[in-house]
Amino acid sequence: MQRGRAKEGLPQAGDAMAPRQASGPLREAEGRLRGRPAHAVQAEEMFKNVSEAYDVLSDPEKRKIYDQFGEEGLKGTAGPHEHGGAGTHQYVYTGVDPTELFKKFFGAERGFAFNGGFGDEMGGFGETFGMMHGGRQRAQKSPNYELDLPVTLEELYMGTVKKMKITRKRFANGAEYKEEQILKIDIKPGWKDGTKLTFAGEGDQSSPASPPGDLIFIVRSKQHPRFVRDGNNLIYKFTVPLVKALTGFQATLTTLDNRRLTVRIVDVVSPTYRKVIPKEGMPISKTPSERGDLILEFNITFPRTLTAEQKKQMTAALTE
Repeated sequence: MQRGRAKEGLPQAGDAMAPRQASGPLREAEGRLRGRPAHAVQAEEMFKNVSEAYDVLSDPEKRKIYDQFGEEGLKGTAGPHEHGGAGTHQYVYTGVDPTELFKKFFGAERGFAFNGGFGDEMGGFGETFGMMHGGRQRAQKSPNYELDLPVTLEELYMGTVKKMKITRKRFANGAEYKEEQILKIDIKPGWKDGTKLTFAGEGDQSSPASPPGDLIFIVRSKQHPRFVRDGNNLIYKFTVPLVKALTGFQATLTTLDNRRLTVRIVDVVSPTYRKVIPKEGMPISKTPSERGDLILEFNITFPRTLTAEQKKQMTAALTE
């Protein structure tokens, strides 16, 4: 911060209106920058001086030290013999966010919009200070686009490669055109419904200046006619007549990888009975060598009628 604030048109620090009055040079810096990029360096130096002055003026303690000992007192360069002990203080200017500074000076008076940065309302001025404060902002990325990817349970069980033809919007020399692209998607065994695959920069381009957005595929498992997935487990439901449920039977099914699997059921099967076959379920995506379980459930059918003799025989057989 320069010692002579009057040089920049700043008031004495003891004045309670000092911070508000400091907006004069800030307005001057704005005038130099608006539509006149050639003055950016000079205006940047002025802005830094004004910002540092504001930092001191808005802090009563710093103002008191500055009025008594000057800039050397703030920065700890003046010893106690020169300025009565000011050497115990040390001030380090860390900078002022230009957006916040303009909010304080102009937000209510000028109607500027401050939505995360200087907007179009400030013209080239906002852009220049954006560069001073953190570099030129990159063009806003185009929105991402999500697309469902239907897959069968067999494909999720064994894994597969799918090729998807997409059409996306692009720009060349400011003119919009449609571009076709074929993307290869490697479906890993065990992936679950809702898994997302992101292809960076493969989405639409919303404007010539905007980088393309991402294309995100979301795995959607198709309903299977025989199996139901439950996490890493598979559920298969058999329909069996009552006589087999009571006397036992062999349950035979075809697995998702087209193997024939036969399971001997020797227990009495009730409507809530479940038979668990370990490691015959879905592959676990993070460790494909491991699998969940296959769970057999049963729907029991009853005879519609029984003769008197059949009832007698069943009663005798089932009576303990």
